[in-house]
Amino acid sequence: MPNRAKSKNILKKKCKKTKSAPLAKITITPLEVQTVANWIIEGHSQYEVEEAVKDRLTDNPKKIELLFQAVLEHFSAAGDADPQLVKGWALESMRQLYKKMMEIGDYTGAFKVAKYLYSIQK
Repeated sequence: MPNRAKSKNILKKKCKKTKSAPLAKITITPLEVQTVANWIIEGHSQYEVEEAVKDRLTDNPKKIELLFQAVLEHFSAAGDADPQLVKGWALESMRQLYKKMMEIGDYTGAFKVAKYLYSIQK
C-alpha cells in the first residue's frame, strides 16, 4: 500500500495553485453605443451590424455582448422620453427640414412640411 502522506505531498507540489491574471475591465464608450445605434437606425441587418462591430470596433465576444446590451438600454431609455420633449424635438426637426428644403429649392417638400405643421396645430 502506498504511503498516503508522501502521495499527498507529491500532489501538493504538482498541483500548486497558479494565480490567474485579473480579468481586464471591459469599457463601452458612448461613441461606440451611438455608432452601433446609428447602424441599426440606418436599417442595416443584424448580420451587417455584427460584422461591422467586429471589423471596426472590437472582436472580443464579451465586449460585443455588452455593447449590444448597452444599445438596447439606450433605445429603452429613449422610449421613456417626455412626450412634450419629443413633440418639441419633432417640431424643431421639421423646421430644419423646411429650412434645408427652401435652401435647395425643394418647394414641394417645404410646402408639405408647412402643411403638416399647420394641420397638427389645429
